[in-house]
Amino acid sequence: MAKFSRRLRPEAILALEELSKSPHDNWWKELLRLWAPAGSPAGLRLAIRSNYIDFYRMGNRVAHVSFGQCKKGEAAPVFVKTHAKYVHGEDGGDKEVAARNTSDGWSWAGEARPISFAQIVDNIDDRMAALRNGAYPRKGLEKQGVDDILANNPAVIDLEMALPRDPTIAKPADGAPRMDLVTLERHGAEIRVVFWEAKTFDDPRLRFEDVEEVEDGRKKKNVLRQLEIYSNYVLDKDRGQEIVVAYRNTCVLLKRFASMRGSEPLHPVVEAAASEEANLVVDSKPRLVIFSSEGGKDVESDPSWTRHRDRIKNAGYAMIAKNRAAEISLPLWGPG
Repeated sequence: MAKFSRRLRPEAILALEELSKSPHDNWWKELLRLWAPAGSPAGLRLAIRSNYIDFYRMGNRVAHVSFGQCKKGEAAPVFVKTHAKYVHGEDGGDKEVAARNTSDGWSWAGEARPISFAQIVDNIDDRMAALRNGAYPRKGLEKQGVDDILANNPAVIDLEMALPRDPTIAKPADGAPRMDLVTLERHGAEIRVVFWEAKTFDDPRLRFEDVEEVEDGRKKKNVLRQLEIYSNYVLDKDRGQEIVVAYRNTCVLLKRFASMRGSEPLHPVVEAAASEEANLVVDSKPRLVIFSSEGGKDVESDPSWTRHRDRIKNAGYAMIAKNRAAEISLPLWGPG
């Protein structure tokens, strides 16, 4: 079974170091300039994966940075892709074709356009504005809320996190388990890795009567089933240790990228978690963060919500609920 990891090969790091030290401007320098670490106002959010990196803008993947094979100790070939629909802008429809950055600009399916990442961000912002005005399905507003939470919480170290499929923990029908935010919390001498699942208040998975409901002939996971899968995964000793190693690596790499950019140090808990001396552990209970989608119901005004809220709390899952995602502050300190 696949392992959970967050890492870059030394050859990949060397390639990025060379790009950051180049006397000429390049796409990597631009991504670093646009990068907004957790706790910073809107910009690009960086997510480290297993030998690749993704940059997001309000849940939209702006850049996928991957690395080719090379000899040990040499700088790896670097490739960066985005979606053609973001390069096109308003006239791009919903093109899902990957566009690759080349010397001639972004190239795909016989087309090419020279366009900066800053322009791609502007195109995405236009698409999100159209989404808020009803041009696209409103589910994208959940991702915008996650971005708003990131701006206010400097200890977030990962987003759009997916765990490997494990048939001993989750059934095939459950799909790949995902979680929206990963943060760090100080608990005495421990630093805990905490998973948060974000939901808009009008998400039907928050309101349920049975463990699994059926919709259009298919079983539909409610939020308790989703959180249960994560708890079971983390409680497995080997899987939990994989997560500890992965997120220590993440903090090391976040520090490395901040140094490449020449920016201020990251939040102290992120800096501390990068150390081999840090007592890093995984919180076995994921948590919920709930907010209203734009134009949605007020979190505090729905009288039917109390029953569903209590069902989730009685199952042992903590939650934070606010009308606006930007109002949400995730804990930095725990008791002890």
